[in-house]
Amino acid sequence: MREASFLDRRWPLVLGGLALLVQGLSVRRALATTPPTTNIDAAFFQHAGWYVTQGSIPYADIWDIKPPLAIETTAVLAALTDGDPLSLHLLSVALVAGAAVGCSLLVGLLAHRLTGDGLAALLAGCTLLAMPAFYRLSANGFRPKYLTLLFGLGALVLALERRPLLAGTAAAASAGYWQYGAIFAILTLGIAVEHRDRRALARTALGMALVTAVAVVPIALSDALASMLVEVVYVPLTTQGAQPITERLGKLVLYLAYALVPLAVGLSGLAAGRGEFRRHWWVYAGAAWGAFQILFDLDSAPDLYLLVTFLAFGVALAVARAQPVHRRWLAAAFAAIVLVNAIWVGGFVANPVGNAASADGGAAGTLRAVSESVDVSRPGEPPRHGISPVRDLYWERRVPESCHYRLSETERDWLAKTDRSHHESRCGSARGLP
Repeated sequence: MREASFLDRRWPLVLGGLALLVQGLSVRRALATTPPTTNIDAAFFQHAGWYVTQGSIPYADIWDIKPPLAIETTAVLAALTDGDPLSLHLLSVALVAGAAVGCSLLVGLLAHRLTGDGLAALLAGCTLLAMPAFYRLSANGFRPKYLTLLFGLGALVLALERRPLLAGTAAAASAGYWQYGAIFAILTLGIAVEHRDRRALARTALGMALVTAVAVVPIALSDALASMLVEVVYVPLTTQGAQPITERLGKLVLYLAYALVPLAVGLSGLAAGRGEFRRHWWVYAGAAWGAFQILFDLDSAPDLYLLVTFLAFGVALAVARAQPVHRRWLAAAFAAIVLVNAIWVGGFVANPVGNAASADGGAAGTLRAVSESVDVSRPGEPPRHGISPVRDLYWERRVPESCHYRLSETERDWLAKTDRSHHESRCGSARGLP
């Protein structure tokens, strides 16, 4: 009883401390190099933000499929740092690392609201700590999906607390960083409908409209609205390549690694709690959306964040129903997994699953061939990751040779499908659309 009482009162401190520890170790490792370790996506978004401060127009001078808040946020960060790449990178790391810690705490808060159980809330928040990429990539620069989760989870908390205007603004901001964040807007509106409060529904919609206007009006004033619609809406709907089931399974193993154990617990918790579907409907809807999303969008580890987040609530439901002896075993297993993840992201040991992705032979090489990691270039033109390397463009503050300078797989598929050149100077026109 003393342990249960302690966790019921102090679980946010324990979870926050663990999240700060894991994130701090990851940031320490990423900043130990010169220049700091910078992911390709982070280098692109940070360069794009700087490029906007030099007069470029998103979706016209910069081809990208993310909604406008991603580049608009890094443009603000670039303005605050006067375009200095190191300062911009450090500020981006601070923002995204803080968002990652916030996500774990918000998952715990929502899990505690579901169950009223301190241990269940703690282990639900630790589910994100168990995923290797979650706290590693957040130390490598700006990644919009962390802000999608932060604002989306915040929107759920605000909606459940009957604060509809703020819930609507947070939900719209979530979708403004990643299209699949729209699930939080749907859930927020659904909660308002569930409460049968027309005024709350209207205020939720008003909050969404305000944030959408703030994000879209600058694009419209720059005469790039049509380009934005092509790149953000049309391209993702029509240019998602099919992946064999073996490739998807391989990616799940690589990206989730030892987080597969907590996720199995989460699935069992959702299955066992299906009798309370009407009470916890938003958890099941979110998990279904996350599973649906990875059928169409599973290029890299962050594409799994939505599914992992909602399965974390299944972990809470499973722990809350478990017998005392099983609760102790679950707590020990989660602690061991978080410890392994912490010492890996801190650089103290090598991750055996991660090493498999760079091996050439044996079982590890087979796993790499099956997974076809997103970092593996396909042959031919245009070159992957840009005509000039994106990292070089960012750290040297250079203007790119064309609007197609990220050249992701989706972008290359789009160029091939519409018979366009990757050397074109302006992007986003409707030419070549059926």
